[in-house]
Amino acid sequence: MDNILSDSLIEFHSNQYLSATVTPKQLFELQAESSFQQFIISKINDLLFIMQFIRDTTQANNFFSGIFTNYYFECVEYKS
Repeated sequence: MDNILSDSLIEFHSNQYLSATVTPKQLFELQAESSFQQFIISKINDLLFIMQFIRDTTQANNFFSGIFTNYYFECVEYKS
């Protein structure tokens, strides 16, 4: 998780602001705040996705015991 956050911060800090005209201070601050909020929301969604993936994987793994006694595995030959 640390790598995800540090990589994301590097990506965020590498963004550049370009404008053909001088941007008023208030507008610049609003745009910067909006950009930062979008970054935060994006990272929260990324982390929630990762947590859900871990949750789903853990839940699926609970179906299988360590000695494989709680299910029956059968190989079936496929004929086309």
